[in-house]
Amino acid sequence: MREILPDVLTWPWFSERHGYDFNGYLFLDAGGNIAVDPVLMPDAVLEELVRVGVRHIVVTVDNLPRKKVAVDLRPIKAPPGQTVVANQGDVTTLSAENYVRYAPFVHLVQSTDPKTLATVYFRLYPLFQQAYE
Repeated sequence: MREILPDVLTWPWFSERHGYDFNGYLFLDAGGNIAVDPVLMPDAVLEELVRVGVRHIVVTVDNLPRKKVAVDLRPIKAPPGQTVVANQGDVTTLSAENYVRYAPFVHLVQSTDPKTLATVYFRLYPLFQQAYE
């Protein structure tokens, strides 16, 4: 990884298919480091990410070839039931009742160790990339 700005690091990955580099980024932050669009990486980069820790992974969707993601291809299915909203005059918000639908997802995220998740994600990334191409 190389530092391109204070506390902003990057690493390249050359795509044979596209003929140019894609770049992953790491933003070092006291509140938790953020990996943005992580791409394939050598072991040294993976080891550095595990060492410093990654609290959040952000994946942008600007390279998706379609305008919509097929519902049946999503790795996680939508929660059961309908979205519940609350209306106050002409302001519509999500109802507190709606949040109960997401409790299993919240529990899963809260019980997952971020370093372990980052390690698994980065190890499986070649398979994700292969499926994408």
